[in-house]
Amino acid sequence: MTVALLAVAPAAGFDPAGILVQYGAIGVFLLITLGVVRVLFLREVDAHTRERERADRLEAELRAQNQALVEKILPVLSAATHAMSEILDRDRERR
Repeated sequence: MTVALLAVAPAAGFDPAGILVQYGAIGVFLLITLGVVRVLFLREVDAHTRERERADRLEAELRAQNQALVEKILPVLSAATHAMSEILDRDRERR
């Protein structure tokens, strides 16, 4: 009911806070509760946005580090593979 009042408030031209206050302590409590829920929700939305941006940034850093690692390891691995094939060829020749 309260959410419906808050949704209709701008179109109907009345103040939902005034209506809730007419209900007395329960209305004031509900108004404060709605305010707290709104603040907490917006805080969570901001935290989620920050964490998503942080995750995207860290993923980009990880990709860059992996690419650098691959660029450094591939030549060494290729040389090691070539050396091992030469060793195996020499071993076959001895037999």
